[in-house]
Amino acid sequence: MPVTDHFRSNARFALDLPVRIRQASWSVARDARLVDVSLAGARVQCPEELPAGSSLVMEVKTPNLWDPLVLDAWVVWSSRQGTTTVAGLKFVHRSPFTASALFDLLGAPEFEAP
Repeated sequence: MPVTDHFRSNARFALDLPVRIRQASWSVARDARLVDVSLAGARVQCPEELPAGSSLVMEVKTPNLWDPLVLDAWVVWSSRQGTTTVAGLKFVHRSPFTASALFDLLGAPEFEAP
């Protein structure tokens, strides 16, 4: 696979942002933290198990959209660290809007990485 096709071929931005995630097997969405993000994927922390290979939906409140940005993703890897799970996600952009909205979020003046 060429390097440009790898899901980590995009620059990542470190941050600490609250998000909501949900999987089909959960009855309600769970709170999580977005640790870093790129146009192709992200790293999240949450108290729930996130099995590698599972799909999830992540909702991000952004300073530049009225409604939360909803991103579909696959869990590429997952590691349990005490009471927290750290997982790497690969986004599945089902429309050009999600990729564009994510790009706008990363460039928004209100968006500040720690």
